Amino acid sequence: ILLSGNIEAHESQLSFKGVQSRVVELPFDEGAWVKQGTVVAVVDSQDLRQQVSIADAALTVQQRQLDAASKTLEAAGRVVDSDRADVAQREHDLQRARDLQQQGFVSAASLDTANTALAQSNAILARDQALQEVARRNVKVVQASSHSAAQSAQLSRIMESYATLVAPFDGVILARQAELGEVVAPGT
Repeated sequence: ILLSGNIEAHESQLSFKGVQSRVVELPFDEGAWVKQGTVVAVVDSQDLRQQVSIADAALTVQQRQLDAASKTLEAAGRVVDSDRADVAQREHDLQRARDLQQQGFVSAASLDTANTALAQSNAILARDQALQEVARRNVKVVQASSHSAAQSAQLSRIMESYATLVAPFDGVILARQAELGEVVAPGT
């Protein structure tokens, strides 16, 4: 069989993306065959690993703060429930005092005391409802911070992955533009 045509080679120029560091590993020389996914170069990534550790620690802190803020909101809800029960009791006490005063068994001072107790209970309820709203907003703020910390940790891992070059397909290394120990800039 006679065929005519062109054979074209696929070329790919590999470079370190977003990383400036010292080359610590170059396992292949020019002319070497490599398989897809083989590591062809590595730069020092100690600082990048440290950034990942810092981002993970920040994420852990944010998750713990979210847990604490959620528990604070839960406690504030219980306090408000207790306050509502207290207001209901004070309303019953006031109604009883009014009924007894109409029958002549309770003085005006006792009725005033019941009115004051109800007003105080309502004020405490209003204060605790405001604190519950503050706790609810704090949970939302910490949720946003936690999401931001998770994204930062993910970005740190992506940056760390840029410290290793892998062969995108099977092929031959034609030229090596850097040497072991050399500091490479992004795009090299």
